[in-house]
Amino acid sequence: MKKSMKAALWSALVFPGAGHFLLKRYARGLVLFVPTVLALLYLVNDMLQQAAVIADKIMSGAVPADVTAITALVAAGGKDSTMLELAGYVLLVCWVAGMIDSYRIGNTEDRNDEKKL
Repeated sequence: MKKSMKAALWSALVFPGAGHFLLKRYARGLVLFVPTVLALLYLVNDMLQQAAVIADKIMSGAVPADVTAITALVAAGGKDSTMLELAGYVLLVCWVAGMIDSYRIGNTEDRNDEKKL
């Protein structure tokens, strides 16, 4: 398999920046890896906080253990949705940019390898 396809698949299926690490472009990989990790941590932290609040309400009896009531609480949310949207966009941009850039770098290396032969 060509380096370009392998790097793009690693960035798409494993984690943003993984394809760059495969191509030994560590600085570029970190530029994608770090914001992705931070965005994921923010999103997971928000989800866990919201789940804990809902679980506390169910345990105290304030909310019935009914799917409809729980869904309404989840839909109401509790945190600033602007930051959640921003974290989601950062995640999406890093993932797509990682795939495209690792493919581009891998394609350049593939062409250089073909010229050497």
